[in-house]
Amino acid sequence: MSRVDILKALDVSAAGTVLVQPEIDKVVAQLVDYRNALRQNLPRKKGSGDAWYILRRTPSGTTPAQWVSDTDDITEDEGTYTKVTFYYKTIVARVKVTRKMQAIGRSYADILADEIEARTLEFKDKEDYAYVIGASSASSSSKQFQGLMYLLQDAAQTVPVAASTTAGSLTLAKMDEAMDLSTGTIGMIIMSKRTRRKLNALLQANQRFVNTMEVKGGFVTLAYNEAPIFTSNNIPNTVAYAADGTTVSSLSS
Repeated sequence: MSRVDILKALDVSAAGTVLVQPEIDKVVAQLVDYRNALRQNLPRKKGSGDAWYILRRTPSGTTPAQWVSDTDDITEDEGTYTKVTFYYKTIVARVKVTRKMQAIGRSYADILADEIEARTLEFKDKEDYAYVIGASSASSSSKQFQGLMYLLQDAAQTVPVAASTTAGSLTLAKMDEAMDLSTGTIGMIIMSKRTRRKLNALLQANQRFVNTMEVKGGFVTLAYNEAPIFTSNNIPNTVAYAADGTTVSSLSS
């Protein structure tokens, strides 16, 4: 079947204008991965349908593992499960070179190359913003996914460096406390460039080694307690918490 036949088959009641998507050059798409260590190392879940579904388990508090005698009956119990949905989202950017730019500038190919490079940087920043502080519950950004800071708005998952609504000074003890909250192996640490610089200074001031490690994509990053450190331009250096100390006020939308 030819491409024309496929397009005709899709064009039912004008639906073809929606179903037939513009083709994106794979080379252009790969530019987003260039020098983008965070994107290449974030886990990606492939699937079908409209979302990735998981069952989040809550352990049973009634009868956990128990000690028994040789002839005792074993009490059966199970945890509870809650379905959590992570919807697939789409982010795109389109480049346009006007006739005036061609007339007053260089060749079309040169102008287009410059525009694609600049647009790629804008795309990276927009996607990076969603990784960190995306909030699809906000009316202005309902098409993006929930970011890490939004998903971690929980007292049991946050370690404020100071008991106030203003930021305190980073300490190695607070770094260790935050890492201790993870029951599994820590795959990555994401922080701003300024925080990474402060952490580096703390390690040197305490005469501790500043370690590095190689990660996916051939990038060499700093590491803390064997966890690679990635940076994001969208990680805030100060985050104000609500009076209860649990909710990030800037993400409460």
